[in-house]
Amino acid sequence: MKHKFLVTGFVFIICVIVFVIVNAQPVSMNLRFHGTAYLHDMETESDITITLEGKRHDKLFQKNTFTGYLTVSSKQVPEELDAISLTFKKNGTADCLLTANETDIGTLTVDEEFENVVIELKDGTVIAAPATNLNQAKDVVKAVS
Repeated sequence: MKHKFLVTGFVFIICVIVFVIVNAQPVSMNLRFHGTAYLHDMETESDITITLEGKRHDKLFQKNTFTGYLTVSSKQVPEELDAISLTFKKNGTADCLLTANETDIGTLTVDEEFENVVIELKDGTVIAAPATNLNQAKDVVKAVS
């Protein structure tokens, strides 16, 4: 009986160690979205491609994070954006300032599942993905708010 208890305890400890090691490894991500931009309830640009590329860190006792790069195929966003770092909050979203050459150009917000992406630029333009029209873009913004 004592032998079964020791074997069970040993197997449990090994399982915990494997779980911690597997979850400590960052996951590479390369996500592509198609979005729509609007300003003051008027669609300004459609068929925008947004790419998030980097590593997601799912931490056991800390908040999950993502570090990487964002590219946006929009004439309203500079081609060369600085690296991004997202830390997810309890509500399941993360946001960060977007900068290009160390100049603030707006804010990026994503949900924890990386299903919805919203970029709010300083001039008031909103780029939301996935969205092919103004109504879908507004629904995406509501989903991450």
